[in-house]
Amino acid sequence: MKKNNSAVAFILVSSLTLLMTGTVALAGATKASKSGASAVSIPLCTVDEPGFFGLKAKGIDGKEVDLSAYRGKVVMVVNTASRCGYTGQYKELQQLQARYEKQGFTVLGFPSNDFAGQEPGTNDQIKSFCVLNYKAAFPRCSKAPVVGEGKQPVYRFLTAGRPEVGWNFEKFVIDRKGQIAGRFLSKIEPMSKDVVATVEAALAQKPDTCR
Repeated sequence: MKKNNSAVAFILVSSLTLLMTGTVALAGATKASKSGASAVSIPLCTVDEPGFFGLKAKGIDGKEVDLSAYRGKVVMVVNTASRCGYTGQYKELQQLQARYEKQGFTVLGFPSNDFAGQEPGTNDQIKSFCVLNYKAAFPRCSKAPVVGEGKQPVYRFLTAGRPEVGWNFEKFVIDRKGQIAGRFLSKIEPMSKDVVATVEAALAQKPDTCR
């Protein structure tokens, strides 16, 4: 009988010890939480502001395009026109696309009739012109303003606190985190040394694995 009583006493003491230990641990965790400290170290994923990849646009076919589809890639945004003195840059834009596409790069064209009416055609006409004359296979969006109060959201982002786009074929390089890595005036050729260096530097950046 004494043995049984001893066993019961041992079990009760052990249970009380475990209960008290748990209570102390819980109190410690609560205290740490209130003081701003972390009771358990867990690596967290830091998410930056969405930037470019948080925007939406309208594709050349009129359907909405969620630019988050390009998240983790390097994107060159270009406002294009079919009757401009720089229209021949379509050729180098396609060369740039072909060279770096497999590394996570794309050109994204934004046709605009803002400058001297040099993009008068419909979306279908613009698409056919690019393919037939320059074999330009990179994605394009619907024709829309890139300057002024009515400019589309992408260009509101690109020129926020910065000068407006000045002419057709101005180029913005967007890095893997959705931020502007470089901006080049219309006269700078897409395959120029500075443009290529900016694209390659952006491609060397690690993709954001948090998203």
